[in-house]
Amino acid sequence: MTQESAGLRLPALDARLRCIAGMVPRCELAADIGADHGRLSCHLLASGRCDRMIVSDISSDSLSKSRRLLTAHGLSDRALLRVADGLKAIGEPVSAVVIAGMGGKTIAEIAREHERIGDARLIVSAHTEMPYLRKKLYEYGFLFEKETVVRASGRYYTVLAARKGAAHYEARDLYLGVNTGGDCLIDYWQWRSAVETVRRDADRDLHLGWIREAMENERCKQQTDIQADR
Repeated sequence: MTQESAGLRLPALDARLRCIAGMVPRCELAADIGADHGRLSCHLLASGRCDRMIVSDISSDSLSKSRRLLTAHGLSDRALLRVADGLKAIGEPVSAVVIAGMGGKTIAEIAREHERIGDARLIVSAHTEMPYLRKKLYEYGFLFEKETVVRASGRYYTVLAARKGAAHYEARDLYLGVNTGGDCLIDYWQWRSAVETVRRDADRDLHLGWIREAMENERCKQQTDIQADR
């Protein structure tokens, strides 16, 4: 049974999940670690972007949500559903791995077993502690290919695509991000500035300076783009 024959519409993806899906390359096999409801895997399989998916969660109850959704859309035969702790779900070569919907420290801990993903593109989106996650990924030997900020359900989310490789990043890069894009960047930097202002961190003033510089650079870039379109 296919999604079309079932007469079901695919569940909607919010801006965060759409951004994640867009960073997954066309491939034979990808993995969604911590899949929970399975909406992302469902879209990647139904769209043909991925031929097969490893759909994994540490909780069998959570994975049952993915199983029901994929079965309803006739996609379960292309899904390898696995109850597993983090990257232990991956036992064969994959082209992309998604770890999203968790805190930055949790994702960093999962990514410690990065040898399991080989040269696959790693796509992460942490609800919190992105600077910490960038720092750990850099220590693990990842370079950052692309980073996008999106807004969904009134919150800002960063989606980062990385891959194993040589790179050198300064503390500013690890705090702000590298090659960061997104339609809501100025609003995001304003929000980050407000959050940082109320902190009593020893590096607060340094971070505020970086944020304000990034915000001004984005304003200049947008103004240049507007003038170029005239």
